[in-house]
This record gives sequence, structure tokens and C-alpha cells, in this order.
Amino acid sequence: MALMKVILSQGKSQKRHFFLGTTQLNLDRILERISRDFPFASIAGTFSPPFSDNWQEYLDECINLIKES
Repeated sequence: MALMKVILSQGKSQKRHFFLGTTQLNLDRILERISRDFPFASIAGTFSPPFSDNWQEYLDECINLIKES
């Protein structure tokens, strides 16, 4: 978490962040805390992928979401 705090504290540097994985509830909690503690952090997006055995489809969707953000 210490590294994440350092990176997020550089929010005015035009870095954008994309959070991938976990449940939507956890992503929502992460975003809530980031917006409170690091108001200048730029969040490009999030994605909580469904649990699936089809990894290629999952990877393709993740890549597309990150590229579009």
C-alpha cells in the first residue's frame, strides 16, 4: 500500500490509474478512499471481471477497457 500512496499522491502529474480485479464492491470502496485521500488522482477506469474459465475473452476485454480509458 505504501507504493500506491506514493503513486497516487502524484495526482497532479497527469498520471492516470486503472484498477482491475476484485469485486465491484471492493473497487467502489477503493475509489471512495482514493477520492477522499487523493482528490487530484486521475482514475481512468475500473473493471471487475466475471469469474470464468475463458481467459482469452477476459484478457481481450481487459485490454480493450484499458486502451479505451
